[in-house]
Amino acid sequence: MTTKRFAGLPGSVALARAWVRTELAKHGVDDDAIEEAVLVVSEFATNALLHTRSGDLGGTFTVTTEIQPTRALVSVTDQGNDTQSTPAWGRRPAPLAEHGHGLQLVVAMAETWTTITHHDHCTVTAHLPLLVPAQRSGGAW
Repeated sequence: MTTKRFAGLPGSVALARAWVRTELAKHGVDDDAIEEAVLVVSEFATNALLHTRSGDLGGTFTVTTEIQPTRALVSVTDQGNDTQSTPAWGRRPAPLAEHGHGLQLVVAMAETWTTITHHDHCTVTAHLPLLVPAQRSGGAW
């Protein structure tokens, strides 16, 4: 498991994406699975900046990656908000709405997802399947 803290600034979302890409590549994760994880961390980090104290002056958020035998876990921990609200996993935005579609992408890619809320922070985690290359047997596909 690896963790890194980022400043609560819009440019940090790109830094978090690059960090996740590098961390997963170090472990030999398939390129397509890496891209899914990068999209997930982008959504989670952006939401942290928009909806929590992480986006306030001096705020931060933390990204964690964990590689398991059949999946990768990608988490973002923010600094919470005054209402202790959590991501709207079940809400479907209007098809032409400008915002609200990101979590639907996460739901489509993840095996499962979790949200753990405390009074001063919230951690969202996506459990993403790792793509296992097909094994050749006997020289024929």
